[in-house]
Order: sequence, then C-alpha cells, then structure tokens
Amino acid sequence: MEENEIFENLMQVLWEYAETVKDLYKRRLIADDKVATGNLLNSVDTFIVYNNTEFLVTLSVADYMKYVENGRFPYGDESAGPGSLPPVSKILEWIKVKNILPTPKNGHLPTQEQLAWAISKSIEKKGIKPGRQFAETVEAVNAQYIPLIQEAVERDFDRYALYVFSEINRLVKI
Repeated sequence: MEENEIFENLMQVLWEYAETVKDLYKRRLIADDKVATGNLLNSVDTFIVYNNTEFLVTLSVADYMKYVENGRFPYGDESAGPGSLPPVSKILEWIKVKNILPTPKNGHLPTQEQLAWAISKSIEKKGIKPGRQFAETVEAVNAQYIPLIQEAVERDFDRYALYVFSEINRLVKI
C-alpha cells in the first residue's frame, strides 16, 4: 500500500473541509460588505500540506485580512498596544472603489486625498471594530467536519490495519 493510499479517506474529507472553509468565508465577507476592490475576496485560497507527521489545512489570503478580521486598535490604547496611522494610499483606493464623494465642511469641499487623510486619522484615533468572519467560519465548519474527520481517520486506520495483517499473514506462512 502506497503512503498516499493510507490516508485516502482523510485527504478527501480534508479537501472538502478546506473548500467549505474557503466558500463560507467568502460568503461571509460578501454578506458583511467587506468587499470593495475584491482583492481580499479574490486572494482567498486553501491548500493542504502533509509533512510525514501531520496534515495542515492552510488559508492563503491577502495580508490585510488581519485588519478585517481583528480590527485596528486606537492609537495609545494601553490595553491593546499602540495603534498606528493606516496607509492613506489604501484608504484613497478604497474611497475611489466605493465611489465615496467628499461633502463640504465649513464651506470647504475636501479633495479625495484630504478625505482619505481624515479617514486614516479617524481610524488611528478610534480604531476599527473586528469583523471575525474567519473565526466564525472556522467555528461553524469545525462543528460540521470534526466528526467527519474522525470517521475518515478511523476508516483509514481500519483499512491500513487489515492491510498490515494480510501482509503479515502472506509473509509468515505457518
């Protein structure tokens, strides 16, 4: 029996698990209106790594997912560590994609660049609430798939044990 055959059931269930995580996470991002440029949504992918001792289901995603998921703390929040000014260029890109138009303030109409700066400063001061779409996705999918993963491991173990015993019987003729 080849090594890739030993975990056949487990691999099938892990691929289904990975695809379910990816699909549900994308749906949650859309439902929570976390899609502006589509960069985050389009970056989401999953893959499985086996390193001879363990299987790892891995999520590949744009690096700013951490801010969507965990939010940003306000500057100087001692309990959470210091916040920082988000990149104004990324805020400007978001403004353009969302087609947000500046409104007059004190008789002055700010440019989109000035609006991006103001939003960035507001985020630095107030922070951003965590989205938790990924954590909620994993929690929901784990509840569904942990029993299926356990069953797959049991089936693979049973099949492998039968194979080993049949090989021992074949080699040891009494």
